[in-house]
Amino acid sequence: MPPSPQSRRLHPGATYPARPEPRDAQTAHSPGAPSPSPAARGAGERALCPSPARTPLSHMQGTNEQQEGVAEPPAGRRPASPLHAQHSLTRSRHTCAGIRGRPVAIIQRITWVSPPTITLEWKRKVAQEAIESLSASKLAKSICSQFRTRLNSSHEAFAASLRQLEAGHSGRLEKTEDLWLKVRKDHAPRLARLSLESRSLQDVLLHRKPKLGQELGRGQYGVVYLCDNWGGHFPCALKSVVPPDEKHWNDLALEFHYMRSLPKHERLVDLHGSVIDYNYGGGSSIAVLLIMERLHRDLYTGLKAGLTLETRLQIALDVVEGIRFLHSQGLVHRDIKLKNVLLDKQNRAKITDLGFCKPEAMMSGSIVGTPIHMAPELFTGKYDNSVDVYAFGILFWYICSGSVKLPEAFERCASKDHLWNNVRRGTRPERLPVFDEECWQLMEACWDGDPSKRPLLGIVQPMLRSIMDRLCKSNSEQPNRGLDDST
Repeated sequence: MPPSPQSRRLHPGATYPARPEPRDAQTAHSPGAPSPSPAARGAGERALCPSPARTPLSHMQGTNEQQEGVAEPPAGRRPASPLHAQHSLTRSRHTCAGIRGRPVAIIQRITWVSPPTITLEWKRKVAQEAIESLSASKLAKSICSQFRTRLNSSHEAFAASLRQLEAGHSGRLEKTEDLWLKVRKDHAPRLARLSLESRSLQDVLLHRKPKLGQELGRGQYGVVYLCDNWGGHFPCALKSVVPPDEKHWNDLALEFHYMRSLPKHERLVDLHGSVIDYNYGGGSSIAVLLIMERLHRDLYTGLKAGLTLETRLQIALDVVEGIRFLHSQGLVHRDIKLKNVLLDKQNRAKITDLGFCKPEAMMSGSIVGTPIHMAPELFTGKYDNSVDVYAFGILFWYICSGSVKLPEAFERCASKDHLWNNVRRGTRPERLPVFDEECWQLMEACWDGDPSKRPLLGIVQPMLRSIMDRLCKSNSEQPNRGLDDST
């Protein structure tokens, strides 16, 4: 069996049968052509049987290297014939041409389209197509969904921040409440008392001590005297108060502070000054003298003397106007009653006695006032300026009745405690026959047991004016007609 080409390469010195010549070689040895020498024939055979691992390009590279003299053929190998070299070069050229031709063919098969020119018409067309492709309902749903998602996330973030703040400031809130309580109980009364003492010293130095005149009235803790002239004001009323303890000192000092700090208003009694008399009663006690505007009488005395319907309704309007002013300054009177409404010579009303008056932020829940005029929530300690609306409702009952007689429901009460218990249980004054229906409805609304259902004074005032215009017009047509619209 003849050896394989691999074994032939492994034994270059061995002799093997010659391979069949290619057609080109046979053609070359046609008759008439010179016969190649044995050495040339052997070289041609080796050139026509290259190594299987060598490619045409590597063969070309090897040929170039041989031409440049970089590498020498190994010993014992015969050089390739020019015919075989020419054949290999031709094949390599065809291969390279085929490789180069494929990208060209691919590129030629691609359809090249020039980009459109961006013109105003093209832009308008694209925009029109985009607008026509929109759906109003889908767009609205998408926008609403995005808004809803954003609002929900914002709300959750806000709620989380609030919870974080509440957790961080819960202790601080308790401390703040304690500080407010200290301000209400200690600091505010102390500062008010210092203000009273300093102002009294200034008034004594400027205007001297006032001279006490005729006694005008007497209360639980003081007496009211007439003073002819003091500090350029005449006539004056001098309220002499002897505080029995520290609490009453604080209340008196706060009354002075509020009366001095409030702007002047035609429905509030003016305070001209104050003097502290350290030798009052022969030096046995200290009295505070408050010099105020002198008025003709109080509403209690006026009702006893008798007032016309028009005058009484005008007094009710004046009281509402004064209470509204106090509320606008952040104050709650807490003791609206007949004797705290003073009348001038024209029977126009002014509110006085701000001893129980307090800012809403400083109300500590203390029980103050006259029992019949006290709203039920005053006994719970949680109340606001609606307690003045309740008190006005009771006051309006007296004004409409035209007398100072107690309502029958309260006349049977033997003590203050009994009266307070009746108020807490919801007892209210009875309806009198002389009451107009609209007046009675206004009273009931003002003394409603639920503070949130009581009307605001800004609503009460026009209602009163409407009632006054209607009743006064009707009364002028029928002089004997009273408040009762059925008579």
